[in-house]
Amino acid sequence: MTDFLTDKLTSLLRTGELDEYDVEILRYGINTVLLNLPKTILLVFICKKLGLFKPLMLLFAFYGSIRTYSRGIHAKTPLGCFITGTLNFLTMAYLSKVIAIPQKIYNVIFAYCFCVFLKYSPSGTEINPVYSDQIKPLKIKSVSIVVLYYFIGLKKGLMRNIVALSLLSQSIFIIPLTYKIAHQKGGFIHEDDE
Repeated sequence: MTDFLTDKLTSLLRTGELDEYDVEILRYGINTVLLNLPKTILLVFICKKLGLFKPLMLLFAFYGSIRTYSRGIHAKTPLGCFITGTLNFLTMAYLSKVIAIPQKIYNVIFAYCFCVFLKYSPSGTEINPVYSDQIKPLKIKSVSIVVLYYFIGLKKGLMRNIVALSLLSQSIFIIPLTYKIAHQKGGFIHEDDE
């Protein structure tokens, strides 16, 4: 159903000015929105009922920003993506309200995440590869965000928890062990066509 809607919307929005690469990016964007919309609606509904709406909105901003630049593993199926994404956000939203991360632990989390993002970011997949000319700018942006998040998280409480959980969660999605467990090829780099 999602593929059908994606194809219909892509053909509707396609103009003669777009080459095949641009059409593929358009199709991927539409597909991403269609796949994430039900998950987002469900998450908002559940989190409103559980009093976790504010943490969820903060997680969308903080986690979404770091994931945009560091990329990472994707589930192989839309259902797998739905389940994994929903559980990830619900767990982080809940934990952000019930834990209190002390400064020393926060510093350890930051040091770990800084090293992980420095070494493994950006990490692609075969379906969503990182192109060789994207590596340096994406790495600079993701590592810069990690450093920025450290300073934002110096204020203890909800904001520190959100920052730490966002970084920890995304660090799991870019390390080679996760790709190995999921039987996926990790860190996939696509050489640019000359």
